[in-house]
Amino acid sequence: MMRLFAYVKPFRIQIVWVTVFTFLQALAQLVLPTLMARIVDVGIVEGDSAFILQTGGWMLGVSAVGVVFSILCVFYASKVSAGFGQRVRNQVFTHVESISVQNFDS
Repeated sequence: MMRLFAYVKPFRIQIVWVTVFTFLQALAQLVLPTLMARIVDVGIVEGDSAFILQTGGWMLGVSAVGVVFSILCVFYASKVSAGFGQRVRNQVFTHVESISVQNFDS
């Protein structure tokens, strides 16, 4: 298992980006219930439709930002996984090519 980490080393920066974007996406999703609670506690109770629309707009904005962070996270995660797979496959291919015909037959 530890030997596989050597194939991930070139992708350290992308892994950091995946972590950051995952955190930001989760943070955006956690803000939405708070905004909804404000709509119920302030907007509906006081009958302030302007506040409801304004907070609903903020909710749409936070949702859009969360979607962008999610897309960026998936983009970088796919780059890391594809690169990792390519490096492992190349190493396995090189190893198999280096095996002698006598060892390969047995």
